[in-house]
Amino acid sequence: MTEIQLFSRSSLLGVIQDREKKIVAEINGYTEEEISEGIEKLCDNIYNKYKFVPPSLLVDEMNMLGKYEREVRTDNLRNIRRVSYCEIEIPFTGERELFLYTPSSFIIKSIPAELVSNAIRLKYLIDDRKAEQIRAEIDGDVKDINILLTNVTSDVNKFNSKIREISIRELQKRRDKFEKEQDVLKNIGIPLKRK
Repeated sequence: MTEIQLFSRSSLLGVIQDREKKIVAEINGYTEEEISEGIEKLCDNIYNKYKFVPPSLLVDEMNMLGKYEREVRTDNLRNIRRVSYCEIEIPFTGERELFLYTPSSFIIKSIPAELVSNAIRLKYLIDDRKAEQIRAEIDGDVKDINILLTNVTSDVNKFNSKIREISIRELQKRRDKFEKEQDVLKNIGIPLKRK
């Protein structure tokens, strides 16, 4: 896996706006028959398809994966030395991708990590450091990640609570369009051939 900076790829609000556009595009692709099946059923389907599931760290299940060494360049990139790191893994629930985006309210801190299927992995330098120092750094990062996740949750919950409103509005527009078209066809004065 490749190490990334958590919550730094792009704006979460942009991702939310893109998802809203996808809802509108999907509804605009519905046929008259699909709309006639009932708006409530369609709203349920849209909600289940497009809602976000915010991540939550399972800190009580955090594990130390072990120690490893790697070479790093020092002194203006001329010298190489080996340093020791420890790696921890923290499982989470929710959507993995939401660790990538910057919420509307955020702290300015770079948190390098690896995202694996349902866990994040964090690495900490061991060389010449005491256990208390490393643990304090881990606890600080976990605290910062949880603050950012609280902000992510706030942003996506606002969107999730609007999905039905957006869906109903757009489905009613689509249904009104079909009804107007039917009225136009009726007012032409030529009988409609039954299929």
